[in-house]
Amino acid sequence: MKGSRVELIDSLRGFSLLGILIVNMLNFQYDYDFEKMFDSSFWGQEFGVYVTEILFQGSFYPIFSFLFGYSFIKLIESTKAKGLNTNAIVVRRGFGLIVLGMLHYIFIWNGDILLYYGACTFFLMMFLSSRIKTMLISHTHRLINHQFHKQISSCMAKRLMTTHLTHPTKSSSTVIRLSKISP
Repeated sequence: MKGSRVELIDSLRGFSLLGILIVNMLNFQYDYDFEKMFDSSFWGQEFGVYVTEILFQGSFYPIFSFLFGYSFIKLIESTKAKGLNTNAIVVRRGFGLIVLGMLHYIFIWNGDILLYYGACTFFLMMFLSSRIKTMLISHTHRLINHQFHKQISSCMAKRLMTTHLTHPTKSSSTVIRLSKISP
């Protein structure tokens, strides 16, 4: 088994885990409430938190996520090369990640990512037999659609807020009129 490991990937995984540990040390200490730790008389504390979030969290989380995807592809390639049932092995791996993530979430810490990666495993299974062109078109469509809906909902929210703040009675009558139309 030692010969089949990619040392660079293992090194990157260890390096990214170290970075994630550094980021999570703040979360362990202050439970996501960094405002408690800031001493207004010492600017270095706040600066240190921002540097940690930008340099470490912004760098190591994406590396670790990339490595998850890379490992997923390598798992599929190795099971297909051995002639094993790929779906059964991927499902078992996904359930294993979910169980470990839930145990970790319940007994150790609520910021665990294993549960998320287990769920992502089942999402990725939908694309195992897809061609690259199909996935590229599908994901481009989803990205554009997501951005479009995000912009539309943002504009609608701004419009409703502006209407409600400038004309409170007009917006109330609109809501009443719309509720009469809806079933």
